[in-house]
Amino acid sequence: LVDGVVRGCRGNGLPLVHADAREGAGDAVVGTVVGAVAAGRRLDGGRVREGDAIFGLGATGLHGDGYEVALPLVERLGLSSADPLPGCGGTAGQVLLAIHKSYRGVLLAPLAKGWVGSLAHVTRGGLEAALGRAVPPGLCAEVVASSWEEPPLYSFLARASGTDAAAMRRTFNMGIGMVAVVPPDRAGEFARWMGLWHEPCFRIGSVARGDGVRFA
Repeated sequence: LVDGVVRGCRGNGLPLVHADAREGAGDAVVGTVVGAVAAGRRLDGGRVREGDAIFGLGATGLHGDGYEVALPLVERLGLSSADPLPGCGGTAGQVLLAIHKSYRGVLLAPLAKGWVGSLAHVTRGGLEAALGRAVPPGLCAEVVASSWEEPPLYSFLARASGTDAAAMRRTFNMGIGMVAVVPPDRAGEFARWMGLWHEPCFRIGSVARGDGVRFA
């Protein structure tokens, strides 16, 4: 466990300053990252404007979303980690425990160049909550759900749990791990940069007047 944490820190330029292990009634891993933002570099939504493009960077799995739903569901179906997950191209263990990727490397240059108006990491609260964090009050994230292909895992979870599309977006990342809001005159450069990195990147919508998130 500690070896994995150390490799993750090294891969992202972070020092591991403290590690503590203790035995308890259950298994839990808690981590905290402390950082600083230089003056004038904070992405607080003040640079987001109507007409900005919304991009989604592809996720590699559930990341931090929906495990409290997915794992009990798989257990109720009687599947072990070695059993194939129907329609998902791998075992339950491989699909559900896919690595949570880091977007640090691919985003450093776009951030330094000022191409990004806001970012939202899709973690707790699923895709809808992240989109809501990416735009300030008075503006709305308008998203075209068909603009990216959702991984088959989410179709499986929806069928197995009887969950509708709206509830799925409030629980899971739906294949989008990071949301970036980019001015329209920088959208082409942003997309080309992601292509150079072979980073799955989808233009999923735009910023409009209003509040909240609207899916079409």
